[in-house]
Amino acid sequence: MELLPWTDEKRTLVASTIRDEFSPEQSPNFQAYFTAALAVTDFQSAKGRWPESSDLQDVLALINTKDAPQPQVYNFVNQFCTGGFAAAPETIAIMARIVSLDAIKLLTGMGHPINNTSLEDVVRVVVKAYPTLTSKIEAKPNGPIPHILDALNPCSPLSVSAHGTALLLLDFHKFIIASQPGEGKKTLATAMSLREWAKSQGIFVVHCMIDLKAYTEPNRKMVKFFNGARERMGNAPELSGEPDCIAAIADEYVFWRPPSHVSALGSYGLESFLSAHKIQSLIIAGFSSSGCVINTVKGAADKGFIVTVVENACGDKSPDVHSVIMQKLLVGQAHVVEKDTLVDAWANSVVTLTDKLSI
Repeated sequence: MELLPWTDEKRTLVASTIRDEFSPEQSPNFQAYFTAALAVTDFQSAKGRWPESSDLQDVLALINTKDAPQPQVYNFVNQFCTGGFAAAPETIAIMARIVSLDAIKLLTGMGHPINNTSLEDVVRVVVKAYPTLTSKIEAKPNGPIPHILDALNPCSPLSVSAHGTALLLLDFHKFIIASQPGEGKKTLATAMSLREWAKSQGIFVVHCMIDLKAYTEPNRKMVKFFNGARERMGNAPELSGEPDCIAAIADEYVFWRPPSHVSALGSYGLESFLSAHKIQSLIIAGFSSSGCVINTVKGAADKGFIVTVVENACGDKSPDVHSVIMQKLLVGQAHVVEKDTLVDAWANSVVTLTDKLSI
């Protein structure tokens, strides 16, 4: 059967098929699907190629919303970038309906078959021909950043049991906390609550600290700053240590790194510890978002860890910088969530329930 060229009639047939068979206005999944598909087709039009997994952030930037897109939209964009349109069941549903209508028309001779040219072309025509499906989806004000909290998704933190997960508490030094807006009280309180929850689940709790007694070599760019901090803080535990409310206790672990290593993965022995305990998933909390947090997250993701950043358990001197990092710079490699969102999703996950039953 010869493929029919794209004509106005054919575009109308495709759009009306989707309009008649699905109700995106009443289906968040389909509205999210079309919003993500529009961004992907816009990317293809601009770049001349379909996006790959490394293009995730560029595609998300094309979505018409001031805030981060809702989780469903993010999930679809992620699927499209890693597996193409065929990765989404919604695409299969659309194509199945079109194929079945074609078969009926060919058998009965009633009307012209749609006879799609390609899956990508059909999706492109659908999202362009039915603009009401791709209207802006409002993100929940101050709500969670895009994330994947699905135990069946292998890149989700919920796909790993508690025994394969570690909570990293980064740089909770007294002098760093004191430099935060509001003296870091809200962030510290959230981190304390997160730690108690992690311990209740059997998750490893690991404190990652700066070794303020270590000497920084002169070839390091910020040698004066680091060695200055060493002189000021190295012998002042009342300023450099952790507050009692979150300080490590007997069943927790502490790893130290030289000041010149911004990422916590530079801590002496930390990577060996994670490997020995078969840790696959890291939950991140601490300071500062523009320093240790972002460097640790990206380094850990590059090494193959599943990384989840608890946004309201992290902080930075600049709230604006913190927001940009959480909403724009980390979402391509990590799941960025608020503490309550993570805790609630964990409680409902199949993996966690199975893990508890096996104890």
